[in-house]
Amino acid sequence: MQVFRAMEAIPAGPCVMSVGNFDGAHIAHRSILSAVAAEARARGRRAAALTFSPHPARLLHPDSAPALLTTETDKIARLAATGLDWLLILPFTAELAAMPPREFVQHLLLRRLGMASLHEGDDFRFGCRQSGQVADLRRWAPELGFDLRIHPAIRLRGHMVSSSQIRQFLAAGNISGANRMLGYCYRMQGPVVGGRGIGRRLTVPTLNLQYQPEQALPGRGVYISYARIEGRAWPALTNIGIRPSFADAGGALTVETYLLPGHAAPLTSSPEELTLEFLHFLRPEHTFPSPEALRAQISADTARAQNYFGKLHKAGLKLL
Repeated sequence: MQVFRAMEAIPAGPCVMSVGNFDGAHIAHRSILSAVAAEARARGRRAAALTFSPHPARLLHPDSAPALLTTETDKIARLAATGLDWLLILPFTAELAAMPPREFVQHLLLRRLGMASLHEGDDFRFGCRQSGQVADLRRWAPELGFDLRIHPAIRLRGHMVSSSQIRQFLAAGNISGANRMLGYCYRMQGPVVGGRGIGRRLTVPTLNLQYQPEQALPGRGVYISYARIEGRAWPALTNIGIRPSFADAGGALTVETYLLPGHAAPLTSSPEELTLEFLHFLRPEHTFPSPEALRAQISADTARAQNYFGKLHKAGLKLL
């Protein structure tokens, strides 16, 4: 898949395409884009997607912009797996935000990008103040000469698959629900930073992830996770919280990961980068009366996590 960051860079020629933020590249996004790729192959055209950077809400509503579900690198990789030929990441500017819906379709998609066919979800909104709707596309398609396919929403266990719903699941600690909609395990990645040494002194040694404030953070609690470091994977426990059991912890939110013993050779040095994949919510964060009580709880958490991974291995299951 070729990635372009300017409209002028895209080669000429008719394309089948979809437009969207594609935050999370979840199963509904990938279903639509796979259909784009299938139609493009059948008709001898290019399969393309148009997305934006930054997320439009960061320009239009910076105080309430949603936290992101994927880094740009992750999003590109997951979109590429759908079979796209081209991905245009268009800088989202005030000029673009002010473009009327019909101009967006007629001048940008048709004339400048060569769109011959458009695939969108049934809740698609576009153009100035998101005033363009699917009903407009249905009227304009025969007039302007492009094919249109509107995809119905995908529902899982009574919820519509959407980036917003995934964020709600994450905030509530419902990592299983979020992972079902994503079609893969939610992940966070970033540099490893030094902590205050509390865990190493009083409980167990942990790796501290410096999370990005713009990325969605799962709700506070303890999660069974995978820690991926330099191409190796460790079963792990990850705590997201403020460490309320320690008065000198400072009250700052942290993402701490304990690599479960017995699964791989120990690290010889602290890694620089860490990727966490969240599998299962284990329990909420609690306040414990003493380090001994917390160590006992960590021991119980470790046993439950070891049992979880043992069942995965016995069943021959693979991660999403």
